[in-house]
Amino acid sequence: MGIKIPICRWSKQRLIFKVNRGALKFNYNPLPGETTFVGIPLEKSTTHIQPLLFSAQYNGEKITLIGEYNYRWNNFGNYSRFGGKFITESWYVEGSYRILPELQATVRYDTLTLDKDDRSGANAQLLGFPKHTAFSQNWVFGLRYDITRSWMVRADYTRTHGAAWLPQADNPDPFQWVQDWDLYALQLSFKF
Repeated sequence: MGIKIPICRWSKQRLIFKVNRGALKFNYNPLPGETTFVGIPLEKSTTHIQPLLFSAQYNGEKITLIGEYNYRWNNFGNYSRFGGKFITESWYVEGSYRILPELQATVRYDTLTLDKDDRSGANAQLLGFPKHTAFSQNWVFGLRYDITRSWMVRADYTRTHGAAWLPQADNPDPFQWVQDWDLYALQLSFKF
């Protein structure tokens, strides 16, 4: 595995802009008879992933605005019947408003398309997956309350269309994934 991450960072008072580029390489040797969950035999292969990430952040007295765009070239070699080359695209925008010094409200929209040339998921269906496993669009609404300098509580509600964000390790059967779903999160944290 190799990784390279240079490029640039620009910061002026409250505005931060970053560009990152990387290169990842993974080699895989499957066990004899090893297959994907839909029965496709796996072969020895090399995967190359090259992300290019742009991010910007503005921090004002009461408002914080954040945006990020990720463009990722993928080559999964022998893992796909169709060559395994595609481009993943994702981005988000987020705005936070400090209602009080210890209370903050946040709204975020993010989107992920595993193959930018197949935004509907038709190619995922050809590979044996449901269409909605190839994309996600999320709206997040949250509140954060700083109880003390060390204690913070946060509550978020997420409305999601698509299932591309779901980790397969926790959700092994993609045919059980629903296309439209909600996530409620409550976090209590302590920093020292």
